[in-house]
Amino acid sequence: MGDFPIEPELQVRVGAGRTLRSIDEAAEFARSLAKERNSREWDGVLYRLEAVRTREDARDAANALRALLEAEDLLVMQTDQPR
Repeated sequence: MGDFPIEPELQVRVGAGRTLRSIDEAAEFARSLAKERNSREWDGVLYRLEAVRTREDARDAANALRALLEAEDLLVMQTDQPR
């Protein structure tokens, strides 16, 4: 797994909040949620993050993570952030 940047960064609603800036950070985060939630969706996203080898893989894995975060209402959208 290469440590590719995630652009734009993903801000998540877990604990006090967290910003995922790279594939490695995202894999660590997904690993903890996959263990906690014991769900196929999180296992699948974790597999994709751990399998990243190219920039295209990184983009696809980040998009899969973004979609799952949105589906579980864990993604902080730009309009949610205070100005």
